Amino acid sequence: MKIILKEDVRGLGYKDDVVEVKDGYGRNFLIPQGKAVIANSSNLKQLEENQRQQARKLIELKDAVKEIGKYTAKVNLHKEVFVEIPFEVVAE
Repeated sequence: MKIILKEDVRGLGYKDDVVEVKDGYGRNFLIPQGKAVIANSSNLKQLEENQRQQARKLIELKDAVKEIGKYTAKVNLHKEVFVEIPFEVVAE
């Protein structure tokens, strides 16, 4: 059975991965626990759209930048790779 993981599952895969599992494991554990959904055509299309939108959102800020000061931005390069970049807002 092919499923789409909705969260990271240790030993199986990461969120949004499409993986093959035994039918009983998928139907009796992963899907009822909310950890996965069946990889049918509509769910796969939704996954592709979510990944397309997520690709545009590579930078996360903890706080809104509204004042002069030092801030840190988190740039997600990959599922497992991210970089925190410090930056400073100064007056002109």
